[in-house]
Amino acid sequence: MKTSIAIVVVGGCLLGGVWATAADGPRLDKLPDLEMQESQRQAVRLEKQLEAMKELIETLKAETERMAERLATLEKDRMVVPPVPSRPDMPIIRPPHDGLMPKGWVPREFNGRTYYVIPIGQDPNKAMPNR
Repeated sequence: MKTSIAIVVVGGCLLGGVWATAADGPRLDKLPDLEMQESQRQAVRLEKQLEAMKELIETLKAETERMAERLATLEKDRMVVPPVPSRPDMPIIRPPHDGLMPKGWVPREFNGRTYYVIPIGQDPNKAMPNR
């Protein structure tokens, strides 16, 4: 008899524990409603993101069109740069027409061009002193 009382007491404790645990946990009939509410919140959030992305796409399309117009204008108004001359921008001193040069001028040639060494500090048309 003691064993049957012990079995009934243990069974009652187990039954009470299961019942208390079930009362604290989520109700199974409310679980689909919670999932539905979470899904609806997620759908609203995704709709807001979609609208923001559509606005961004429109902004980027407008900017692309503006840049294409600017590129067309720049290509249309492109300036042609003339080529750089191959000769140096040095004054060319040519000897007098009669072929006579002032004394002291020494003709030299560099890369096929003739240049003249002129003494400094003296009148170029005056004769150099004899050494």
